Amino acid sequence: MCLNNFWHWSGGFAQYTAWADGPGAIIPYPGDYNQFELFSARFYEIKKATDWFDDHIRFLLSRKNQYT
Repeated sequence: MCLNNFWHWSGGFAQYTAWADGPGAIIPYPGDYNQFELFSARFYEIKKATDWFDDHIRFLLSRKNQYT
């Protein structure tokens, strides 16, 4: 299970960064891969984004499957 990533085709860190930046934030998809990586790396600087990711991990770890 991939929990997060820097891949441009799947959201990952870039999507959390865009959500934290708010409406109108634009993810700089390649054309310029360096610009995309720099945008994605901002994830680590934005507390709101890392908090959302931490919440997601907590949700996954505490989830109880009702069938097993």
